[in-house]
Amino acid sequence: ADLVLDSLHEMIYWLNTERREVLRMTYLGMNKQTIFASPDIPTKLGLFEHSVYWMVEGRTTTRRQHLGTYGNVWQCAVSGPSAWRCDVLKIHPRNTLSAPATFTIMQESLQEQGTSECVGQCSHLCVHAQSGIVCLCADGTKVPPGQLCEDSPMLTHPNFSTKVVQNSDGSSFIWTVFKVLMITFVFLPIVIVIVFLLRNDILSYFHSCISVTRKPVLPNIHFNNPAYGVAPSHVETVFHHSRLNPGEHQYENPITADNVLDGTVNNITNETIEVAKKQKVIEFHVSDFDDDSGSLEYSEAVGESHRTPLIK
Repeated sequence: ADLVLDSLHEMIYWLNTERREVLRMTYLGMNKQTIFASPDIPTKLGLFEHSVYWMVEGRTTTRRQHLGTYGNVWQCAVSGPSAWRCDVLKIHPRNTLSAPATFTIMQESLQEQGTSECVGQCSHLCVHAQSGIVCLCADGTKVPPGQLCEDSPMLTHPNFSTKVVQNSDGSSFIWTVFKVLMITFVFLPIVIVIVFLLRNDILSYFHSCISVTRKPVLPNIHFNNPAYGVAPSHVETVFHHSRLNPGEHQYENPITADNVLDGTVNNITNETIEVAKKQKVIEFHVSDFDDDSGSLEYSEAVGESHRTPLIK
């Protein structure tokens, strides 16, 4: 918001940009009132004779409309025969792509006449205090009005020197050697190790190992195939298959003459097997085979059941 003073009538004028209003009140803060409502956002405020002036900020959609509203100045009279009458002043030039952003009104009658107490009193800086004026020197010291500040040695030009000053005990040399050793044997190896780890992706592997979501390690299972890498001609020598000629196989016929009664097949139970074990020799003759097809002799030898094929 902008603010101006009317010293002739002892009034204060100011803007409220949020509510788009022009307000005024007395120097004592009395008779506050809104005197005008601005059609656009007011930005700058001025006062000349019996009128107040304020510039508006146009909010339009096109550039041409923007130039037609932005930078316009509203003039509204606050006293006299034309009080509360407003006019629009277009102060920006035509056919241009620019618009004014501010304005100033100079009126000599509104400038208060007075004398300055600081004229010729201080050599450096003069400030107003509750008890009067105070003179400040360049180094911050205060002096009475009319007294000159003394030149301070602190304000002399600095003297820069490139000469290295070495202590008598040689501590500067020792400190330099210490820094060189630290860089060579501490920082340089660390940099080399970091570069090596980044180059070989070891940091990524380490991160995956310590990750909470890593997979459980499964046991390794190895298979030994004796035929892997062996030529087909040597496969037989590797496995050594035992081949039996026809007629040399061992058979066991579950259907015998003893468990076939009246055309039905009786199941052989454990009791039947126990009875058969008590007999030394049991011969089974199967009528479905020829006499020359074969017969099975079931004998017990050395405490174990042994089947001997008798095939002719």
